[in-house]
Amino acid sequence: MFSKSAQLKLAPIAIAAVRASSRSLAASASTRCFSSSPVAARRPKKKNATEDIAAAPPPARVAQNAGAKENAVTPPEQPPIARLAHGLEKVVERPGIHLLQNAETKDFNFSPFLARIPPPEEFDFDALPPYMTSSRDPTLLGIARKQGRRYVASTSTLTPLLTKAYFSLSMHKNMNVDGFSPAFKHEPSRYTLSNFSPVAVILRSRDGIYAIDNDKGEEGAGTILMHLGKSMEKMLTVDEAEFNTFLKANSRPEMKREKAEAFHYAKVEDFLLRAQLDCTDGKNKTFDLKTRGTLAVRMSPLDYMENIGYKVKHLTGLLESYEREYYDMLRGTMIKYWYARIIGGGWAEITFVL
Repeated sequence: MFSKSAQLKLAPIAIAAVRASSRSLAASASTRCFSSSPVAARRPKKKNATEDIAAAPPPARVAQNAGAKENAVTPPEQPPIARLAHGLEKVVERPGIHLLQNAETKDFNFSPFLARIPPPEEFDFDALPPYMTSSRDPTLLGIARKQGRRYVASTSTLTPLLTKAYFSLSMHKNMNVDGFSPAFKHEPSRYTLSNFSPVAVILRSRDGIYAIDNDKGEEGAGTILMHLGKSMEKMLTVDEAEFNTFLKANSRPEMKREKAEAFHYAKVEDFLLRAQLDCTDGKNKTFDLKTRGTLAVRMSPLDYMENIGYKVKHLTGLLESYEREYYDMLRGTMIKYWYARIIGGGWAEITFVL
């Protein structure tokens, strides 16, 4: 939810650890959620909304990407991978939906710091490392030369192409929506139109190696979803004091951080693929952090302030529910997340629903 006082509040925000197996994407994917949105109790015996949400069925166990470790390439230097802060690691460890704040007692289950998301105009995006395309990544190109690979590419470049290949090979098969509540009985099971939009890439020669870059044409200033995607990733992986240094009110030119990002590298035939490692559980599992607006915000991101009243209040249902957010994610982006997980050798995707 976005408040009219320009304070972007964490209501509702959900963290979903999304796993996918080799079976149907819709049938095999599952979620873990974190949210500050109140959810009405469904069972009279439950004392509060948190207990009701925790009663949701846990996700099925999914096998790791068996080939990822086999083909993994260790880079010469690897910066540390970020870890979830503010006690959010329990979201990865325990299945179900986690509330930021108990709807009845008003007690916080996580740091109250998360209750306010600074609007984009308050965040110093210049303090973050800029995105580096494959053709400009010296580490990726250097590893490719040592490994004798002819092509290099990043996850964000390949996933749209692989999605197109999937739709072609599957004869545009619809997704499986059998597991949804009756409210979705007459809702479409076809993937969203955005999955079928044209995709263009540029093949750039770099001393005998070909780098595959996205061709996005002229990029605009970005939407609220893009901006918060960057700032929220930082917000959820550093403590409050460090995050505040990224705000324009506290940022100084001498504080600019150009710290390199951690990547997973994998060999596939003549390709060397790069996938950013957003987060780790501190053991042997890594996952991506994704941000995603609620239905009302996604439908009109340029006018998001007019839709700040839309809240996720229920576990299931056609509107204002976690089920609706999950349904839309399956139709829209889950297949890309699935391919990104395979390329990155990751264990899960963590999705924040704003």
